[in-house]
Amino acid sequence: MNGDLFRGTDGVAPRPAWWLTAQMDDTKGTGEIDITVDTELVDVDGDGLVDVAREVTTTVVDVDGDGVPDIIEQTTTTAYDIDGDGV
Repeated sequence: MNGDLFRGTDGVAPRPAWWLTAQMDDTKGTGEIDITVDTELVDVDGDGLVDVAREVTTTVVDVDGDGVPDIIEQTTTTAYDIDGDGV
């Protein structure tokens, strides 16, 4: 056995005439990444210090440049000042 099961017609798993997934078009040489960061600061007890901070980062990536987002990721980070020391 030569290690390549797709070579010839007597292999264990012969290559099908069609593939299950379509081939991806060549890129147009440009892709786009758009990142949005929204930050919310809240003073819960009215002492003038931030008690809760929340940051939402949204990333939208168009890998192949066709104008349709290929990857969308959203991350939320929340921090609480529980003991009220401002840190």
